[in-house]
Amino acid sequence: MQDPHRPLRDDVRLLGQLLGDTIRMLDGPTAYETVERVRQLSKDARGGDEAAADGLRKLVAGLEPDAALPVARGFAHFLALANIAEQHHRVRRRYDYLRDPAGGPQRGSLEESFARFAAAGVSPEQLRQTVETMHIDLVLTAHPTEVNRRTLLQRHARIAELLALRDQGHWVASEQDEFVAELRRELATIWRTDEISRRKPTPEEEARGGLLVFEQTLWDALPRFLRNLDSALLRHTGEGLPAGAAPIQFGSWMGGDRDGNPNVTSDVTERTCWTHRWMAADLYWREIDALRAELPVTPCNAALRAQVGDAPEPYRAYLRGVRARLQDTRDLAAAGLTGAPRPTDGRPYLEESELREALQSVATSLREVGLGQLAEGRLKDLERRLDVFGLTLARLDIRQDADRHAEVLGAVTQTLGLGDYVSWAESDRMAFLERELAGARPLIPRNFKPNAEVSEVLDTFEMLARIPAGSLGAYVISMAKAPSDVLAVALLQREAGVQRPLRVVPLFETRADLASAGKSLATLLASPALPHATGPNGPSHVEVMLAYSASAKDAGRLAASWALYTAQEGLVEAAAQACVHLTLFHGR
Repeated sequence: MQDPHRPLRDDVRLLGQLLGDTIRMLDGPTAYETVERVRQLSKDARGGDEAAADGLRKLVAGLEPDAALPVARGFAHFLALANIAEQHHRVRRRYDYLRDPAGGPQRGSLEESFARFAAAGVSPEQLRQTVETMHIDLVLTAHPTEVNRRTLLQRHARIAELLALRDQGHWVASEQDEFVAELRRELATIWRTDEISRRKPTPEEEARGGLLVFEQTLWDALPRFLRNLDSALLRHTGEGLPAGAAPIQFGSWMGGDRDGNPNVTSDVTERTCWTHRWMAADLYWREIDALRAELPVTPCNAALRAQVGDAPEPYRAYLRGVRARLQDTRDLAAAGLTGAPRPTDGRPYLEESELREALQSVATSLREVGLGQLAEGRLKDLERRLDVFGLTLARLDIRQDADRHAEVLGAVTQTLGLGDYVSWAESDRMAFLERELAGARPLIPRNFKPNAEVSEVLDTFEMLARIPAGSLGAYVISMAKAPSDVLAVALLQREAGVQRPLRVVPLFETRADLASAGKSLATLLASPALPHATGPNGPSHVEVMLAYSASAKDAGRLAASWALYTAQEGLVEAAAQACVHLTLFHGR
C-alpha cells in the first residue's frame, strides 16, 4: 500500500536541502557544517543517544554569537518551511480524498461530519436547523508574538504556491527544474532578509495588515466554503443553505483595542473604520466590474427594464450604476480617512440592505427570464460575501478597561456633587446606574471639564455615535468584575447618543473574577436596566468573554483551566435560569 504521507516527506526533504545549499552558498561552508552538525546531534539525541545529547550541549554552549546566529536562523526557517509543506500536504490530501470517493470522505470534512451526525441519530431537520442558526464570529487581533514581517509572509505564500504547482502532473522535466530554481531564489531572498521589523507598527498599520488577510485569502475562501456547505447540506437534508445565511462572520480588534495601549485613540479607531469600508467597497467594486463583463445578455424582467430604459445590455447598464455607487462609497471612506469634507453629490452605500437589494434585483431578473444558472456563479458568491463581510469586511470591536469607565463616572459624579463613583460599593453603583438608565435627563453637565484621560474615553463614545453602525461590533470590557461594569458602558453609550448601541461584553480575566462570573451574570440579568444595555436583542441575549492567557498568568495553567470550566458552568446556569441565550466569546 502506497504511503500517503511520502509526498510530505519529499517536500520537507527538498526544502531542507535547498535551505542547506542556500546557507552554504551565502554564509559559507563553516556555517553550513555547524548547522548540519547540530541537526545530526539533535536527531541522534532524540533517538536516545546520550553521548550525542552531551555533545550537542557542549557544541551549542561553545558557539560564539556570530556563529550561533546562522544556526538559530537556519532552524527557525526550516521549521517555517516544514509548516508550509505540512499545510500544503493537508490540501493535497483533501484532493486525494475527493479524487477517490471509494476511500470514503476525509476525516473532519463536512461530508464526514454530516455522515457521523446522521449515524448518531441526528435527523436531517435537526442538522439543517443547526446549520441555519449557527453563528460563529472569528475575531482577528494584532498579537504581539507575530513578529514576522509581511514581506517574509509573502515569500512563504509564494513557496506554498510553487509546491502546489510542482504537484501538477503535466510539467516536463525542464519545467520542474525551473520550479526548483525559483524555490532556490525565494530561499536566497529569505536568507538575506531581516526577519523582524525594527520599527513598532502603529495601530493603523496593524489594522491594514489584518485587512490583507481578507483581500488575499478570506475574500475567495469564504464563498468556496459556503458552496461546499450548501452542497453537503443539500445532499444530507434535501435543502441547501438558505439565502442570507452567514454561519461565519468576522470581527477585529486591530485599531479598536485600547486596553493598555495609549496609541489607540478615538481618531485612530475612526480612521480604522473608514479603512475597513474603503477596502470592502474596493473589493465589491472589482467583483461588480467582473460581473458586468459576464452579463452581456439582453433578456430581463420588467422591473429591471424600468430601471435601465432601452439599454441594449440591461444588466451591464444596471450594474454600471451599482459600480458608481461603490465608487461613491470609496470616496466617502477616503474623506473619512483624511478628515476631508464628506462628498455631497454621491450616493454611497451606508447600509448592507441597499447593496443586497441591487444584487437581488439582478438575480431575480435572471431567474424570471430563464437564465437562473447565470445567477448561481459570481453573483451568488457576491451575495454570500455580503452576508459574511457586510460593507466593512470585519466589524471593529472596542475594548477598554473597566476602571476607565469608572473614572469617567467618578469625575461626573464629583462635578455634580454626588460623591466619587469610584469609591462606591457595588450596590451603590448599581442603584445609581439603574436610576440614570431609567430616566431621560442628560447626566453629563455642560460645565464638565474632564482631564485628558477622561476626555479621551468620552471622545471614543462620541465617535461611536458618528460611525455608520455596521462598522462596529462589540464593546468589550476588560478586567470586568461586576454587573455595574456593563451598565456603566450602557449609560455612556446613551449619553453619547449612540443610536444603535454596541452589544456590551464583560471580559472576566482573573481567577477571582472567573469564580464569581456566574453570580455576576445572574445579578446583571435580574437588573431592570439590562434591556438598555443589550441593544436591539433586548434581554433575550447576552454575551460574555473569557480570558485564557490572562487567567493562566494569574492562576497557572491547571488552576486557570479549572476556573474557566467552572465559570462556564456558572454562566450557562445563570443564563438558563433567566431564559436568556448566552454567547461565549473565547479569548484563546
